[in-house]
Amino acid sequence: MDEVAAKNWATKAIAIDANRADAYVFLGSAEQAFGHKAAAKAAYQRYLQLSPHGRFAPDLRAVLGSL
Repeated sequence: MDEVAAKNWATKAIAIDANRADAYVFLGSAEQAFGHKAAAKAAYQRYLQLSPHGRFAPDLRAVLGSL
């Protein structure tokens, strides 16, 4: 999935259910690829709020440390 498609999918998924944690991973990844560090950080932090022990949590904590 390319970044534009990932961002579009994530935005639609979040509009339907703002508590869909995995959508924030896709959104953050797309924003990071676009060079939008603040937006990527916000998306990753939202994922961690919703799913602090989720399957992506350890990786996102590492990524957040480098943004």
